[in-house]
Amino acid sequence: MASSPLVARVRGRQGAGRNALKAHDVRHHHPAAVAAVVTAAIAAAGKAAGIGLAVGGAPIPVAGFATLTVIFSVVGLVLALVLAPRARRPRTVFVRTTLVLTALSLVPDVLMLTHLAAAAMVIPAIARRRAA
Repeated sequence: MASSPLVARVRGRQGAGRNALKAHDVRHHHPAAVAAVVTAAIAAAGKAAGIGLAVGGAPIPVAGFATLTVIFSVVGLVLALVLAPRARRPRTVFVRTTLVLTALSLVPDVLMLTHLAAAAMVIPAIARRRAA
């Protein structure tokens, strides 16, 4: 972790490490939070327009879109962390893997747009932080 500029700056300060590292963590989660709000807004707009938000007959609450976006963003982050030491080109492998998984998750209704919106925000944000 010494390669991170934030960690290098933090190590140079006494007592600032814990707070500075928390700020660093929040920054990594920010794209997932934005994606969660966007997917919930898309779902709410779809519901208001009369588009059904059900899978297999079970309705999905609007907040469920935000929750699952955050959960699967964390899954994406874990995937990136697992790939980092194993792949020769972790960013490329991560982007290709997540694009394939995103394509597989698409179903022909409002879910498609929410998946694409979340993926468009979260994949590049995580990929920028991975080694090429």
